Amino acid sequence: MTENTHQTRQEPPHDDANHPWIDVARRRGLTGALDLVFDVLEPVGPLGAQMLYVVQPMAGVFGWRQAVGEIAVALEEPGGVAALRRQLHAEDAGETPDSH
Repeated sequence: MTENTHQTRQEPPHDDANHPWIDVARRRGLTGALDLVFDVLEPVGPLGAQMLYVVQPMAGVFGWRQAVGEIAVALEEPGGVAALRRQLHAEDAGETPDSH
């Protein structure tokens, strides 16, 4: 009797997951841009994820490979984009200059 402990799928982004690229985007004032990306890609779900997997190697040139991959995983999982949005807006109360 052997237990199958090997997991073949990436884990979906959970609420408690720390995504350092979200903190970087927030510091650079890209909250609105990420919201737009989420708004555009979320309705197409898995299709949007596949598009991001194609773009992911090129995004690595700009240092966004991990972010693109995590957004793609979030698009494939129920509630994944919502979890990323929660982290993106977790500290909006006092940090975002464009929250007028």
